[in-house]
Amino acid sequence: MTEIVDAPARSRQAAGRVAAVLLVVAGAAFALIHAAAGDEGGPEGWLQHLSFGLPLMAAGVVALIGSLERAPWLMVVGGAAAVPICLVSFVGVPALLPAGVVIAVGASGLRAVSARDVLTAIALVTLLVGGFGYEVLHQDPAQWETPDGSAGSSNVVTTAESVVVLVAVSVALLVSGLYARADRRS
Repeated sequence: MTEIVDAPARSRQAAGRVAAVLLVVAGAAFALIHAAAGDEGGPEGWLQHLSFGLPLMAAGVVALIGSLERAPWLMVVGGAAAVPICLVSFVGVPALLPAGVVIAVGASGLRAVSARDVLTAIALVTLLVGGFGYEVLHQDPAQWETPDGSAGSSNVVTTAESVVVLVAVSVALLVSGLYARADRRS
């Protein structure tokens, strides 16, 4: 009889994990599409493409950590951070569904929200969305030469911007891991 009662909770957790993984895949797709649509021979190379998809991948990893460590607040935060990132391009619109699923599954597991939860959410969303926003909104015009002529862009993702995103994502993942570990102890 207990298995019947626990079945919806287990299937909800499984749906949350699958949705979190889909957010990671969507972030990888963001990076690949950015690379495929980018100008050939651009000045910054592969790092600019990786850093474009990394914040969405990290939002999925935050949600996955929340699901695996039974820290539902991290699932809500990972999904909430993914939503504005997904809305930057029509390419991200399909990822809104897994973001919504992650938020719903996480919210269904919440008991109460503490000040620590809110501060963690503010830090994580600021790091993920803020880093991505900086990369997207900061204008860096550039021109370069290719074997076939010259090319240019009104907004190249520079190495400095990519490093800012890498640092922000790294700190966000560290904070998520520490939060989940502390949540497990309490």
